[in-house]
Amino acid sequence: DNQDQRPLPDLVQLDYVISQNIQLQNQINQLQSSLRQQQTATIVAYLRGCSERVDLQREIETIKEELRYIKMINNILLISLSLVFAMNLKSFFYSC
Repeated sequence: DNQDQRPLPDLVQLDYVISQNIQLQNQINQLQSSLRQQQTATIVAYLRGCSERVDLQREIETIKEELRYIKMINNILLISLSLVFAMNLKSFFYSC
């Protein structure tokens, strides 16, 4: 009779352990899912940052090109004005 009662507590304990294992596995699955979401969010944020830096670098290069062009135009205008001034000065002295 003692043998018949003994397996029942073992089955109850086994059921409890299985239930705990299932709960723990569910928690692990939730944590893994959360971790994957956080990793994905981190990667997306990093890639957005990289993309923004690339866009900013392109914009900087464009602005540098525009500045070089403006400086070149200013230099051409300065040379042109200097030549016009020199020609006017020359004609002024020759007319005197």
